[in-house]
Amino acid sequence: RVAAASAANLAALRVRLEKIPGVRARFAGQLHFHEAAFELPKPASAVIAALADQRILAGGALGGDFPGMENVLLACATETKSAADIEEFAQALERALA
Repeated sequence: RVAAASAANLAALRVRLEKIPGVRARFAGQLHFHEAAFELPKPASAVIAALADQRILAGGALGGDFPGMENVLLACATETKSAADIEEFAQALERALA
């Protein structure tokens, strides 16, 4: 039950984030459990910092470990997240990218 909820929440997060202009899921053809990588139109580290100012833990910036992925954010959605949590995160991400 926990795994299914995590996978469903990640799917909902992915659908919602891909509605944001300039955001797209990376590795779309791969299976995911509760985390996925998203290409952003800005450096992920800057977006993470902007969201941290709002007390939001956005995820990880992959560019430090993987050259060429400076704009890629690794985000997670576990079974503890609600639809409202996902929407709140998406709206905060939209503001950070504006």
